[in-house]
Amino acid sequence: MTLIELCVVMLLVGLLLVLALPSWQQQVRRARRADAFAALAQIELAQSRWRSRHAEHAGSLGADGLALPTRSPAGHYALALDAGIDDPASAFRATASALGDQAGDTDCRWLAIEYAAGALRPRSGPDARLDNDAARNRDCWRP
Repeated sequence: MTLIELCVVMLLVGLLLVLALPSWQQQVRRARRADAFAALAQIELAQSRWRSRHAEHAGSLGADGLALPTRSPAGHYALALDAGIDDPASAFRATASALGDQAGDTDCRWLAIEYAAGALRPRSGPDARLDNDAARNRDCWRP
């Protein structure tokens, strides 16, 4: 193999990497959303247990509330809980906000579940407003 052939092969490999890397990173970020899904499901179950023993939902993830961590199991998301969106007795919101490289998942940087009036509603957005439209929200919550 000559030096020119070797340079051409290296150039092609480099070009393929440049073209494929963004797509690969997006797929990795999408797969990491499962970390947030698992954490939010854990919060939902803990809230159900808490509510069965108390007059209202827990207001925190800390020791005085659900006693759950404030980071998702793999550490890709910061978790928060708000029991006061409408009425703590009947509603709560749990949010997962992306950390580190996961913050590059721009449209789905924030994921949340809202429980109100007996219904659980998944939400998503690029920021804390959680204002994705219905189609983008479904895409964010699709495994």
